[in-house]
Amino acid sequence: MMIFIGLILLIVYLIGTINGGWFVGAFKAEEALTKERTSEMTDDEKIKLSLKLIIKAILISIFSVIIIILLLSFLIGALNVDTILVPTIVLLALFIYRVVRVGTSKKYREKLNNRTEKEKRAKTRIGNAIYVLYILYILKLLIV
Repeated sequence: MMIFIGLILLIVYLIGTINGGWFVGAFKAEEALTKERTSEMTDDEKIKLSLKLIIKAILISIFSVIIIILLLSFLIGALNVDTILVPTIVLLALFIYRVVRVGTSKKYREKLNNRTEKEKRAKTRIGNAIYVLYILYILKLLIV
């Protein structure tokens, strides 16, 4: 089961590393559309656009929660597999810190929103690359 979860996470984080994030540009087309044409849209078009955005947001939220649960279960399961334990404990602590900080700190969320797109992509790529290397390390331990 750990190998299966590891492969799923590896694919997700590889895609995130290559694209610079999981959902890069997910709402850009709709944002541009709403900024340009909101005043000239009919009520039906506004409702359709709103529903489309809501459905996208719900699907992205569900996917994110599933990935968070998979990553947490993988990190906890890796405690039994990892012989060194330092990488696993560091990533587990970092994961918990990030979840708590994003969930509780308004200042931190505002800081995240104020970063440029280039900064967001660079930091996301670095974080995803770290997770890819860690997942490969644990998969190597599981397979060998």
